[in-house]
Amino acid sequence: MINSFGKLDASETISFLATRNKVERFLISIPDPNNNEKYIDIYLSPQCSTNIKIDTSSSSPYIKLKFKFTGRIYSMSNDYNYLSTDVLNSISSSCNKQLESMFSDFLYKTSKDLKSDICGLGKYSLSNFLTTSEFENYNWLDNYKNAFFDVEVDTSIKSGMLITET
Repeated sequence: MINSFGKLDASETISFLATRNKVERFLISIPDPNNNEKYIDIYLSPQCSTNIKIDTSSSSPYIKLKFKFTGRIYSMSNDYNYLSTDVLNSISSSCNKQLESMFSDFLYKTSKDLKSDICGLGKYSLSNFLTTSEFENYNWLDNYKNAFFDVEVDTSIKSGMLITET
């Protein structure tokens, strides 16, 4: 949570770094899709740079961000088979939901609470304008506080097990 001094907590820092393409890997705990009382630790790495597209056709920029990660299960339970495709897909889905929520919450805090484009997303909107004066007339920093965010996360989770079944 951003306090009165404008500091970021751990999840917001990860969100900031992922948006800026400055994170190499990180560990996150996600709800276990098969047991709501347990969590699974996932070690994630970006698969590619964040894809950012911005629509500035109104005074409320529409910002679409696509993140792609690969991950390994870092903590395991004996309850089920982590080599099963169905299990890995449900863990990927749970991870996607967790990250989409985390990244969206962070981005809305930057626009609504901080009223500041700390991620430098405005540079991705430059191609929407023919001249510098058109961009300046759009008044990005004032309009950023009205932004809408569409965050999509695609994770490919692999088992952390070193030995596979035969």
